[in-house]
This record gives sequence, C-alpha cells and structure tokens, in this order.
Amino acid sequence: MAKRETITDSSSFLTAIQSVINDDYKEIVNTNYKLIETKNIGDTNKCSELEILSNLTNYSFTLDKIVSCACKSQIEPVNFLRKSTPYVNKKNDLIILCPSDKISLKLNVYIIELKSRNIGEASTQILAGKILVEYLMSLLKISFNFTNQPEIQYFGILASLSMKKPHIPSNISTIQYNFNKSSRNGLDIPILHWHADNKFYLRDLHSKIIANKNVNFP
Repeated sequence: MAKRETITDSSSFLTAIQSVINDDYKEIVNTNYKLIETKNIGDTNKCSELEILSNLTNYSFTLDKIVSCACKSQIEPVNFLRKSTPYVNKKNDLIILCPSDKISLKLNVYIIELKSRNIGEASTQILAGKILVEYLMSLLKISFNFTNQPEIQYFGILASLSMKKPHIPSNISTIQYNFNKSSRNGLDIPILHWHADNKFYLRDLHSKIIANKNVNFP
C-alpha cells in the first residue's frame, strides 16, 4: 500500500487538490483572465464576458466544457448522471480555490457563474459547485493525512448583464461587496451579484473577506 502524503500548509493543500483533478479541466486564472459565456459549447459567438483580475495564488478549474479523449470521442465529467433528472446534472462556470494565508489549511472557494441575462438556475449551479468541492475534500481525506482539519469558506459570484450596473470607484479599496444568501434543503451559500461588464477584482474581494472589511453578508 502506498504511503499517504501529509498536508501541512496551503501550498501542499493546493498540490493535493490538483492531484485529483484531470489537467484538462484546469484553468489558468491570473491577472487578466477572461471568463466567456457562449450560446452553446463550441459556439464562437460570445453572449457575455467577465474579466477577472486575480494576481493571487490560486488553483482553478471548470467542468463546464467538453474534453476530447484519445479515442476521439468527447467526454463530460458528470455524464454518468441522468440529464433528464431536474437540477442533478448542473455545472457552474469556474471554481477558484485561494488560500487564506501561507501556513494554515484555510481556503476560500469562489464559485463563479456567468450569464447573459437569464439567471434562473444560476444559484442552483453555484450550489452544485459547492457540493462538488465538498466531495473533492472528502476524497482528499481518504488519500492524504492532514496535520489540521481544513477550513473551507464558500462564496458564490453571479455575474450577469441583467444586473444593475453599479459605479466602480477608481480607488477599488473603497468598493463594498454585498452578498445575498441562497438556500435549498439545508444547503446555503452567500452569493455576490456582479455586472458582467465590470471587471471583477478577485484579489480585492479575497483580501477584504480575510480582513472582514467592506464585505456585507446576510
């Protein structure tokens, strides 16, 4: 039996998470990452686009794309679930995992859903992303040793063209982030509504959540 590695800090935590996710689903979210929504998979016509300014340590991935395998057929990561079952086969656009500091096992998980104008099922897709990450964390507990219990905070980001477009101040340190609560059958997550035409300052939000400053939760 292989010896289980020990997770001691945020760096080894992110490395462990990467080890259980296929590289085909990894996203490189850096300073000027653009999340693009199209009408259908493979469609080149953009419905909406969100520019994410991160510039912080993170591991990001998406299940909202089709990956081709060596046999030249296309596979989907949750295709074993029946699409005919309401709300079961739901995927959000992007999941970003950011350490709260360098030494602990604390992560902030940002689950992003980008829509043009129809936001009807967006909160369900964000909740599905939270359930997925919780499942991955359970897998890690089987595969790795932890020096401490991981602490995970989940935040949903719903970006859409249907939102009221607020004024973004030139000094982003003054931005206030107001979250709403989405709940379903005991599952809940705070969700921030954001206009898709405005740049999304992930690093600013992340630092303010850690400092408990300029962030309002329900």
